[in-house]
Amino acid sequence: MQSSEDTIVADVETLSRVADVETLSRRQSGVRYPGWLALFCIWTLIGVLAFARHYLDTSAAGRHEFSLKELAEWLTCFYPWVLFAPVVFEMERRFPLNRQQWKRSVPVLFVFALAVSFAVMKCTQILCLILNRKADLHAVLYTLSPGEWVLAFFLFWNVAAAGAIIRTFIHLERQQRVAAELALENAKLETSLKNAELEALRLRLKPHFLFNTLENISALAEDNPKLARRMLARLGELLRAAVRRDYQAEIRLDAEIALMNAYLDVERVRFGERLHVDVEVAPETETALVPSLLLQPLVENAIQHGLRNVSGAGWIEVTSRKSSEYLVLTIKDNGSGPPDEMALGIGLGSTRERLMRMYPQEHRLFIEKLQNGGTLVYIQLPFRTRNASSNGSAAHSYRG
Repeated sequence: MQSSEDTIVADVETLSRVADVETLSRRQSGVRYPGWLALFCIWTLIGVLAFARHYLDTSAAGRHEFSLKELAEWLTCFYPWVLFAPVVFEMERRFPLNRQQWKRSVPVLFVFALAVSFAVMKCTQILCLILNRKADLHAVLYTLSPGEWVLAFFLFWNVAAAGAIIRTFIHLERQQRVAAELALENAKLETSLKNAELEALRLRLKPHFLFNTLENISALAEDNPKLARRMLARLGELLRAAVRRDYQAEIRLDAEIALMNAYLDVERVRFGERLHVDVEVAPETETALVPSLLLQPLVENAIQHGLRNVSGAGWIEVTSRKSSEYLVLTIKDNGSGPPDEMALGIGLGSTRERLMRMYPQEHRLFIEKLQNGGTLVYIQLPFRTRNASSNGSAAHSYRG
């Protein structure tokens, strides 16, 4: 039979986190340096705003004249930056203005700023001459305008500062993407490790039950072949029922009880009238979710370790009840009690490990030696159901 601890609810949360991280890691960078069209629009807007302020100042002084030609001449101071801004961005990227490198970068950028400002000033002069249809090449080559040079120098550092901001956002976004990819790999590794651990537990649990049952059948084969055949038939029925069942990490308690009773049918063939089992299930707990194959190994422990030294009838009681927001399960027997080392077998050890993985910090599991003899196994789990409401059926009492 196939258990599905590898799909427990904790894995669902992990896989949900994997999906979120994958979505984040696939997002392309939303921050980038502006392209040519964006630069043209930006510098046009800056030029228009600067001209508007100039126009308002001159209008307040009594000079109220406006012409598109004057606006065009004003824009010639800004349009050269459409070509030179990418160059400034690249220089700032190579010589970044950050806390670690600004002392080395500022001198280099200062010299570069002088050269770029001069080139921008000459481009502005050329555009103005073309706009005024005065192609005086001598004036363009040898005329120096300190005011325009200072303006270009000022704009250079503004462009460099903008480049530093954009580069910082790109760097942060790249770090976020790398972190997301690392988180994705970590989540996948965590899920794979958890699946491997749970698969190991599953493989330990199934042979444990099968080997014990087969050993019992082997012991009966010579002394009581008829009883051995009956026990083997019950085992086949149990395995067929388990194979047909669509195992999940958690199943309803009533389904788990049915599976436990199928196992008990196998044991009753061997023990006969010596084995008595009472199962009391509170009605509100029948639809509660519990780990699949939770009760069978615990009942098996009660039979193998608790009742093996009992000369009379062996008695096991399995109960369930709801306590606040928790489901409480108990398994009691009238056997000789747990051994001093509390080593009640691989089934209980696997159950303890499964509960720790499925309900970390949300469960309790302890074993107690009763005063009047016997053992009590106490389990407390979060009370959860697959459906919003229970079916409200009456309490069931199974007696064997």
